[in-house]
Order: sequence, then structure tokens, then C-alpha cells
Amino acid sequence: MTADTVQALLAAADDNPLRLVAKGSGTDDVERVIGSFFLDALRMERTSLWSATGGADGEGAPQVHGWPAYFGACYLNAGGDELLLGDVSAPGLPAKLLELFVDIPYSSAHAQLSVAVKGRAKTTRQAQRRAEGDLHARSAERAQWQAQLDLLQQEIQELSGAPEADIAPLLQRTDQAAQELHRLRMSLNDAAQSLADTTAARVGAEQAQLDAQETWQARRVLGRLNPSCCPRCEEPVGDERRAAERDRATCAVCTRPLPEIAEDIAEAVLEQLTTDIATAQEAEAAAAAHHLAIQAAADAAVTAHQQATEVVSSALAASPAHVRLRELELMAAELKGRLAATGTAPPAIPTVSAIPDVLSAVHQLVEATVKASADYLFPTMDSEIVSLSSQFGVQHLNSVTLKRNGNVNPVKEGVKHPFKKLSRGDRLRMRVATVIALLRAGAARHIDTHPGLLLIDSVAAEEMTADAARRLIGELQTLTRELPELQVVFTTAQPELVEGLLPEDHIITSDSEHLF
Repeated sequence: MTADTVQALLAAADDNPLRLVAKGSGTDDVERVIGSFFLDALRMERTSLWSATGGADGEGAPQVHGWPAYFGACYLNAGGDELLLGDVSAPGLPAKLLELFVDIPYSSAHAQLSVAVKGRAKTTRQAQRRAEGDLHARSAERAQWQAQLDLLQQEIQELSGAPEADIAPLLQRTDQAAQELHRLRMSLNDAAQSLADTTAARVGAEQAQLDAQETWQARRVLGRLNPSCCPRCEEPVGDERRAAERDRATCAVCTRPLPEIAEDIAEAVLEQLTTDIATAQEAEAAAAAHHLAIQAAADAAVTAHQQATEVVSSALAASPAHVRLRELELMAAELKGRLAATGTAPPAIPTVSAIPDVLSAVHQLVEATVKASADYLFPTMDSEIVSLSSQFGVQHLNSVTLKRNGNVNPVKEGVKHPFKKLSRGDRLRMRVATVIALLRAGAARHIDTHPGLLLIDSVAAEEMTADAARRLIGELQTLTRELPELQVVFTTAQPELVEGLLPEDHIITSDSEHLF
């Protein structure tokens, strides 16, 4: 929540509406809101650094850092942590926090290039590893196929040289049987057609005889009829028509001339038809006999062809070398196809090109520039850190060496002491001294990269004498005069330490149990 003044904010009652800055529900949401608010308020951006063990595969990946990581550059803890700056141990992060105090030329570009180069190196390394694995698997598989093919070809050669039974005569007899069967089947078709034709001729002759007999009998019967009336209208037939039928041979019903009845001609026709039927029956019997003979010959040819085929099959089955040879040839053909489909020879193992590309060349150039700038700037800050640390109560400090990776290597009484081995009080005093030296080095170069906020809790709690604490507070007060944009907030349970050092409006006290 915000208000126009501190007094309005502290005196705000429930009915005095304030301005809502942000809101969130749940730990993750609140963390996101706080991070976004402070990054925006302190003019900072998230940074991406390379983590050698990051990623799902554990082979490295970019790691994005936001406000939780930057907080260590603003809050100087009371010495509990073993890092010089911050409380997040991540590769490259201490160096990034140093950039907030003193901006080494091209250091941000160097960090981005490092991520890009390492990311590409990882991609290339994984691609090469996959290619090597594929090549190894392919080579092993091809070698196995080639070994199998060599064994098959050797066995094929041995079987091909073995003597075998001559089945050429058997195959010739089988072919002859097949030809004879084909010829007889064609003859059987012709005989069947001839039998069908003679049967049709015999049926036709018998039908003609039957028709002639029916016609002759009908004429004889109708000639004896004496109709009394018309069969359609039932009108009676008169005497005149009966007389005309007797005298002029005209039909008494329809008055048409009656057909002449020649019995000798009719008998001759019937006799000829009987002769035709006998001839047709003889032809049909001959065709049937021929068909039966051809059918019997065709059946015998089928049996002969089957027997010849069985003899060939038996001869082939009796030669296991022939069957095995065929199986081996099929297997060899399959292996040859596999080898041809996967290439005649395995390719060479892919290697990473040793020729430096543009990205690597630029990274190396920027690396050299950053190192040269650090080598020029850091020695001056080292002497400043020693002087301030001694004023704040770090005893027997001979020298320090501030590194670009955020490490500081103090030497006390001529002996190197790792920073994490120092006492909690010495770690806090050296942190404050380092931050002051860095801020003054940045101001001397007219670089304003720090967010402008320093927080120190219990400034005199870590075995610090009153004189050393007052010197530390006074130095912070001097620093804020040198850097008007810098805000320093610290707490102490000893009000006498700030008497006469800070303006009254810079001191917040409380009579209650808790102080915020």
C-alpha cells in the first residue's frame, strides 16, 4: 500500500483508503508479485546465467535469476552466510552481483555470450554423442550382418559343388505329359461339341416326324367331321353349304377349298422322316462313343501328368541339398539387401569443427576485454577494502584480493584465510567495506548501476566495539552524502551508536517490544 507521505501511511485508519500496489494469493503468487515489484522499482532486469548441472538431462542449461538473487546485493546479512555477496550459491551469480556495484565494461555482454557459447557447445556435444552412438550401433549391426552373409555364402558354395541327381529326363517327361493332356482336353472339347450337335439333330428329326404324324392324323379326323354349326357364332350350317361341300369340295363352315388328301404322299413323307431319325441316332451314337473314348484318354493323361509331377517332386525331395541351397540363397539375398540399404561403408565419426566461428571469436575478444578492465580496476578496490575493513574492526588484515567471480581472499598476519573461515563479525565488516569500495569505484567512473538500496540488520551485533560501529555508521553516512541516490537502512539495539552521527529525521525509534 502507498500514501503521499510517511505520516499519512503510518496514520492511515481503516476508513482512509490507500493505493493498492499489488496483491497475490498463495506463496508462489506472492513471491512473483514481490519480485516483479522490486525489479521494477529498483530498475533491475532478470538475468540468465549458465548452470553446468542444470536442465532435465543434468548437462547444463540457462538459469534465470530475479529478485531473490539480487536481494543479496541489497541486504548485507549479519555474517551467517559464507558468500561475500548474496545468499544464493549459483554459478556466475556472485560475479553478476558485483556488476551491480561496479560495471566492468562489456560484462553483461560477456555473460550473454557465455550462455550462448556453452549452450551451443552442449548441443554440439549431445549431437556428436548421438551420432557416435548411432554409428557404433550401425557398425555393430552391419558387422553382424556381414559375418552372417559370409557364413551363408561359404555354405552355398559348398552345397553348389556337391553332386546332384539328374532330373532333366524327369522334367522332360513331365512336360510331354502336360502337352498330351492339353491336346486331349482340346479334342474332348471338340467331341463334346460334336455330340451336342448330333443330339440336337436327332431331337430335331424326331420332332419333325411327330409334327408330320400329328398333321396327317388331324387331317384324316377333320375330313370325317360333319359340322352342324359355326364353332364361333354357333350359326347353323345350311343345306346349300353342305351341298357345295359335296359338289365343289369347299368347307361348309368357312367356304374355303378343302385340302386334297394324298395318302401315298403322306406315307412317303413319314417314311423319309423315320429314315432321318435313324440316321441321326446312328450319328449320335458314334459321337457319344467318340466322346467316351476321348474322355477316357484325357483321364489317363491327367493321371500320367500327376504321376510325372510326383516323380519330379520325389526326386527333388530326395535331394536335401537342393532345398537347403534354396533356403540359403533367400537368406543371403535378404542380408545383401540390408547391407545395400544401410550404405556400402559406415561414415566417419562426426567431430566438432576446430575452426573458431564468429560467436566464439567474439566471446574470446570480450573475455579478454573484461579481464583487462578487471585487472585495472580491482587492485584499487583491494586497497580500499583493506583500509575500511581495518577501520571497522577487522584485525591483522594485511591484504585482500577481489576476484571477478565474487570471491575475496583475505591475508591476515601473512596467512591466507578463506572468507568462509572468518568470524561472523569479520565477514559482516568485510562485506560492508567491500560494498563501500565498489560503490565509490563505480561513482568515480560515473557509473550508476546499483539499485540504490542497502539493508544491514543489527549492525553492531557481531562482536563489534562501539568505536568500530560508530566508524562504520559514519562511513555509511559519508557514502550517502557522496551518493545522494543511495538509501541505507540499518538497525541496531544500541541507540547511542547513532547519537550525533545521523540527523534526527533519519532515526526511527519505538518504545514497543518490536521494532520494524
